[in-house]
Amino acid sequence: MSVLKRPEGDLYYDVCDIVPPWVAPKETILFLNGLAIDSDIWVTWLPTLADRYRIVRTDLRGFGRSFVPAKGAAWSIELI
Repeated sequence: MSVLKRPEGDLYYDVCDIVPPWVAPKETILFLNGLAIDSDIWVTWLPTLADRYRIVRTDLRGFGRSFVPAKGAAWSIELI
């Protein structure tokens, strides 16, 4: 499990990088989950895209494997 340590709480992310080394340039696709769902929503895209693109999937703060703020915590766009 990959985690970005942040003062506001850890953020989970997963990198799938199986692009052959002779494929250049290696581009990255960033998948962001929506509300009330986690990064696993994008798993079905991996077989279609992973041989050509580096795939990064994240769980936004408050969802999935990322830090869930305490009840009543102040939310903002910057925090998410």
